[in-house]
Amino acid sequence: MDRYYTSVPFAMHLLPRGFYSIGTVVTHRLGLCKAVVEKKKKRPADTERGTFTFSESTLVANMKMIHLWDNRPVHMLCTGGSIELDRVVRREKSGEKVEVACPKVLKNYQTYMGGVDVHDQLRLQRYSVQLAVRYKKYYKRLFLGFVDLAIANAFICLHLELCQLEECDWEIVRRSQGLQGTPTKRRAPQGPVEHKPVLTDEMRKGNKEGSMKRRTRACKVCTVLKQKISGGDTSSYCSGCVEKIQVVTGLPML
Repeated sequence: MDRYYTSVPFAMHLLPRGFYSIGTVVTHRLGLCKAVVEKKKKRPADTERGTFTFSESTLVANMKMIHLWDNRPVHMLCTGGSIELDRVVRREKSGEKVEVACPKVLKNYQTYMGGVDVHDQLRLQRYSVQLAVRYKKYYKRLFLGFVDLAIANAFICLHLELCQLEECDWEIVRRSQGLQGTPTKRRAPQGPVEHKPVLTDEMRKGNKEGSMKRRTRACKVCTVLKQKISGGDTSSYCSGCVEKIQVVTGLPML
């Protein structure tokens, strides 16, 4: 059971009905043996990992409270199981797996652990965004907790889906992943531009009265390609070059 639900009255309620319970427990629950409760938050350097103490109830048969040293103190309440020595596999900070001595009841707890316990283990120990970022505002931390829930649920659903795949399904997945490629953006090939000079349609008044001249402007090609050098004035332009430069540069051709 999860430590939020484990308590002495609940364990006593299940025992007459034939249900033996094992779970971590919060140390401030009523009815627990205070002599077994550890106040230190971290394991002392002179204490080996896997060291444990226990107390057995004289009023309720088979009810035991266990305190075990991992990296931090672990408190458990059980109404079944044995306290004989056994071994479990633990992961060190370096990633190496080592065997650690522990009571057999703890090994049974890890073997049949599920539901909320596994979800909390994934959310708070491996993929926790809430513990990685600290905020003063409580609602921001609450939001990160919901993000952790979504990530843990997505991981569990993906794991269940992958476990149901057979060998032939895995082969299909491998082939489909090998065929998938990242599309690259390629510009359509453009053919050669046919250069034809075109006169401007704009007219202006000439020097003589009643005369008209074509308006001259700076060369649009020179203006774009030679930004620091002013181009010459002309009354004609190449429509093909202007359209090509407008497509490549994205600049409006006035």
